Amino acid sequence: MSRLDYIHDKRITNMADSSDCQEGTRRSVYKIVGAFPSSKLFPAMLPDLAALTLDSELRQRGYLQDTSASGAGQPGRSVRMLHKNPPGILFTITAQDGQPNIVIIGKTECFPK
Repeated sequence: MSRLDYIHDKRITNMADSSDCQEGTRRSVYKIVGAFPSSKLFPAMLPDLAALTLDSELRQRGYLQDTSASGAGQPGRSVRMLHKNPPGILFTITAQDGQPNIVIIGKTECFPK
């Protein structure tokens, strides 16, 4: 996901998180924050279109829509959740009019430290 040229001004973080995990385990959390592309072809990107594009990218990699999660957004905001089992990774894609335009958070299941 970090190689996506679609997201401009990318900031990427990767960290370990042991909250909500059993003792001796942790999860990895991967976060990409960025902006919509700006070009003559796409002078203004709509959040729904951006989220759909990123959703498609994950589906091509074998991820499925997380039907247990609510994907209902607010006006000017689109949220999608996709998972892949195994390896037990959940991605949340948020695309919005406000800054940052795009936030993608990937979380693994808890695994031994």
